[in-house]
Amino acid sequence: MRIQGCKAVVTGGASGIGRAIVEELVARGGQVLDATPQALDWQFAVNVRGTWNTISLFGKRVRDVGQAGYMCLTGSEHALGMQHPGMGLYTASKHAVLGMADVLRAELPAHIGLSVLCPGLVATDLHLSKRNSSLPQDDAGMLAVAGALMARGMPASAIGRAAVDGVERGDFHIVTHSITLPAAKRRYDDIAAAFAAQAPWSDDTGRYDINALIPQVLQDLAAQADGAGRP
Repeated sequence: MRIQGCKAVVTGGASGIGRAIVEELVARGGQVLDATPQALDWQFAVNVRGTWNTISLFGKRVRDVGQAGYMCLTGSEHALGMQHPGMGLYTASKHAVLGMADVLRAELPAHIGLSVLCPGLVATDLHLSKRNSSLPQDDAGMLAVAGALMARGMPASAIGRAAVDGVERGDFHIVTHSITLPAAKRRYDDIAAAFAAQAPWSDDTGRYDINALIPQVLQDLAAQADGAGRP
């Protein structure tokens, strides 16, 4: 039986298997392997290109003026390790936002601060975002379920307050939903275990530190060029 277009009632949907079923039912791009190039392009155009357009425009102005400034990018709990089946493209785009911010904060001058807001479920109209795209629109049944789920999210006003508070504190990661912590910890534990088993710290670890190698390589090349120019 195909459930597309059908109404669904899920008991115990607040957590565990019930919640997983609800998330699967309301997913906007399908599973990663079944997604379309158009869906991928749209997610990255909105979440990544849109973010870059904004910070590129305003960030350069603040940088060049030299006055104190601050930027807060909108990420998601998806970028911290929270997994929602059917949301692979969205998750990938939010990872890209966090990754871009990670590098950006190392590039920004000292007078510009940077935060990434990583909220979980928020009571917004995110489920209606396809209406502004050329993608196939979700049917009324799916939108009804998605809307009911979104309505159970944290009030947008609380997210706004968290964002302002986080900026005032100078936090890089601004988080809002404690339910995300186990997922983030699970990711960290997986990464730490992989390094411990496959690439443990050793006395010669620093030889591959690219941030330390870059100035060394530049210095060596400059010395070679200087030596080649001498009679």
